[in-house]
Amino acid sequence: MPAPALLALQQATRAHQRAHGCNAHTFEDGEGLWQLVAAHQPRRVLELGTGLGYTACLMALASSEAVVDTLEGDAIHAELARDQIAQLGLQQRVRLHEGSFSVTLPALQLQAGSLDLVFFDGNMPAFVLVQRFHSLLAPGGLLVATFMGPGMSWRIAGEPFDEHRVGMNVLAPGASWDDGGPMVLHAPWWLRTHWGRLFDVVRLQEHGFCAAPGDGHGVITLRRREVSLTAADLERPDPDDPREATALARQCPAPSR
Repeated sequence: MPAPALLALQQATRAHQRAHGCNAHTFEDGEGLWQLVAAHQPRRVLELGTGLGYTACLMALASSEAVVDTLEGDAIHAELARDQIAQLGLQQRVRLHEGSFSVTLPALQLQAGSLDLVFFDGNMPAFVLVQRFHSLLAPGGLLVATFMGPGMSWRIAGEPFDEHRVGMNVLAPGASWDDGGPMVLHAPWWLRTHWGRLFDVVRLQEHGFCAAPGDGHGVITLRRREVSLTAADLERPDPDDPREATALARQCPAPSR
């Protein structure tokens, strides 16, 4: 179970987000993440999206030998997170790297197979980043990522979720990863099909991250499979699933007349 100090940090994150309307959402299933990390006991963890430090500190406390490298692009959030990390006495095991992910991630010079767990707290990593995470994870390593699924359809698409019309639908192409990345609506079936080529799906929660059940982002937990695929392999449609064609047709713009 998360320590009382972590619960206080989670409450502080909620209060900060409400006051500023920023993207420092807290991970609502702290108990689930604690249980996952406690059972897996990762020694080397990478987190993209520190916020105010709640999940980075949680993972460090749930695994006593874990070293967490956490990346944050927002200077204000990074400063607040450093204070929280220091208050919990975790400066030696939670290392915060401030700046654009495109700069801080390569600067870590991570080696293939060097990570036990990757936590991606954003709208959803791109194919090339998913492939990169796979290569960085040790055999049996875990990837935990948030995604916009059924619980976000009204917010970002303005309509109810329809799995026969949604696969991977990009609604904000070109958005910076430091701001969470493009607004991409994902269907759970699509994640199981495409990401399932590189990973075994351990758990898929369709909604409830940073919101009440039935609302908000989803969370997917994946275990690394011993396969080697390219980003193009991940993107390739499944010819036996008719939902692939309808979702793709909806994504493509209509031809001009």
